Amino acid sequence: MANTIVYNKYDYQVKVRERISKPTCWQDILLVKYSNARAITGSYMSTEPSVVGGTRGTAYNYQSFVLTADTLTINQYKNIPMFIDEADRHQQSYVDQMSIAAFQGDKISEKLESLMLANYGSWKDFGLTDLANTAQDDSSAITVSAANIDDILRAVKRKLRVHHLVDLSVKNGVFFVWRPEDFEFLEGFVQARKIIGLVKPLLIDLKARLQRVTRGKQALCCAA
Repeated sequence: MANTIVYNKYDYQVKVRERISKPTCWQDILLVKYSNARAITGSYMSTEPSVVGGTRGTAYNYQSFVLTADTLTINQYKNIPMFIDEADRHQQSYVDQMSIAAFQGDKISEKLESLMLANYGSWKDFGLTDLANTAQDDSSAITVSAANIDDILRAVKRKLRVHHLVDLSVKNGVFFVWRPEDFEFLEGFVQARKIIGLVKPLLIDLKARLQRVTRGKQALCCAA
């Protein structure tokens, strides 16, 4: 004997399954400018005057300098074109206009994060010999471990001091973008020594960081 059942009760979801977004920190690290203009123009001193000696009561010569224009032209863009039929949008309750906008925002943010990290080729290298202080700008990878996580922090600060970047570091901040497995070593180092208050700026909660970005502030970022 077997019954034949027609099932007619369903548990409907009212929205699409939430997407797991990747953590991003490009807004914390980069100098971000939002502009409606096509070009943003600044300048830098490409030829600096030098310090010269003089004798009191004796004429001196002026030193020349050169300012060079630095122009950023905004002529390219990244977008996510999605065709949405208005009838389809109104005849379903899974996703609304603002949910689609939030999805597009997350995708664009993740794309900008990948573009930022892919630009590492133009940055200064910091490798094994930098860590050991035997050579500079080494491209060989460092295997991060619980034994050297604190050494990396100190060695980076040493390199900044050697290259006279202390003032610039104080002004703009120093940032580390850790892989999740490396960030775990940093958390272990901090917890083992109970010095949360000392390195609290390095352990920024993602939610608090996003709130700071929303308010347009720059923050010290150590992101997983």
